[in-house]
Amino acid sequence: MKILGLETSSDLEGVAILSDGRILVNCQLRVQTGHSQRLLSLIDRSLSQAGLGLKDIDCLAVSLGPGSFTGLRIGLATAKGICLAQEVPLVGIPTLDGLAHSGSLSSFPICPLLDARRGEVYAALYRQGKESLERKSPWLVLGIGELAAHIEERTIFFGGGARVYKEEIIGELGEKAVFAPEGWDEPSPVNIALLAKDRFEVGGEADLDSIEPLYLRRPPAKPRKG
Repeated sequence: MKILGLETSSDLEGVAILSDGRILVNCQLRVQTGHSQRLLSLIDRSLSQAGLGLKDIDCLAVSLGPGSFTGLRIGLATAKGICLAQEVPLVGIPTLDGLAHSGSLSSFPICPLLDARRGEVYAALYRQGKESLERKSPWLVLGIGELAAHIEERTIFFGGGARVYKEEIIGELGEKAVFAPEGWDEPSPVNIALLAKDRFEVGGEADLDSIEPLYLRRPPAKPRKG
């Protein structure tokens, strides 16, 4: 099974292609503007490197958020367009679930954090279960002081939000806060594709008409014309 994974929740845009769980391509590019044009180019480049065409893809996976409003909107629109044109299924993966997968072998609770700006983070708590990583909280958007109230034991923090608010986290939690290596910090299209494979196999295909980005906050209103 060949899966095309898209990660556009941050300024590190990524495309990965997996074949039966094996990574064929993992392309990532730091972008500031022009998500849509660069994403299509990155998809074309990734398919070329893998020696594949869109017709060879069995499933498409996309990061749903939270994260960049523009990036998420473009990523999902691109994914839906490809799925409609190629008649392939789509699986949406929450960005924090994808980020958490980097710490899936940890024996400690883990807490991936994304910078939500305004002094807040996007967060969720996870712990290794009997068979897989399990989410133990809702997806949250909150300040570090509020987050600390959810932490009862030593927990591993990582992600862009952990880097930005590291000193505040230590100030609130002291020795309860452990920080993972920086290699865990960036959302990964490989993780999105890996999780999509598991979810697709248990009937996790999305409805193209109803799937929406997971913003957690309302997107900023567009200015009125005139």
